[in-house]
Amino acid sequence: MIGLLRWTFVVPVLARTYTEPTASTATKESAVIVFQAVHQYGGVVPGEHIGQTFTIIWMLLISLAMFKSNLFKPWLAWFGILASVVYSLAQTELLATVIPNFPVVPETGLIGSLLWLVWMIVLGIFLVRAKTNATQ
Repeated sequence: MIGLLRWTFVVPVLARTYTEPTASTATKESAVIVFQAVHQYGGVVPGEHIGQTFTIIWMLLISLAMFKSNLFKPWLAWFGILASVVYSLAQTELLATVIPNFPVVPETGLIGSLLWLVWMIVLGIFLVRAKTNATQ
């Protein structure tokens, strides 16, 4: 929520400051620096880093629990583990924003989040089918 609200309450103020016709070069440079700080702290930290990290941990724990359940096939648990590993590699891109020359594993954010979405859809299908079978 904090990450998204920066676009509503902070960025418009910075944009007006930057585009003000009388704004000096120093004012514009200051607006850019403030934006970068707000973006890193208000967006990258809570949403992209903490949010993704907890999503990855949750996905991994649920996948491990699937091995103990008769509702799920083992391949779905393995798929979730694979997706969580790929998604965790996306953190390299975030770390590279603050650690110069940090090695980045390209496209893992997109691939990991897509794998997570597919895993969630299939997980939902398994749960709906289990509920349908239980009520019959």
